[in-house]
Order: sequence, then structure tokens, then C-alpha cells
Amino acid sequence: TVIVALSLSTLIRKDYHKELLHIDKFQWKTRENMILAAYFVAIVLFSVSLPYIF
Repeated sequence: TVIVALSLSTLIRKDYHKELLHIDKFQWKTRENMILAAYFVAIVLFSVSLPYIF
């Protein structure tokens, strides 16, 4: 589960940087918010699942 969460966050981070390289100013806000929301959800799921892992 830890590996999945780590790889997920890495994937999101890679996508985030990739999106920043080629973005329309209009789309920037919604796209960034969606990525941040996905990242937040991943962090929350990770912290919630920690007690079950150990």
C-alpha cells in the first residue's frame, strides 16, 4: 500500500510538472485545482491507511 501511494504521488507530481510546461492560461486554474485535489486525496488515503499497514 505504501509503494502504491508513493508511486501515485510521484505520478501526480510528474503530471503536474508536465502540465505546467504546456498550459493555456485559461485552463491553468481548473487543471491545477484538479491535480491538487487528486494529490490531497492521495495524501489523505495514505495517512488513513497507515494504521492498517503497521
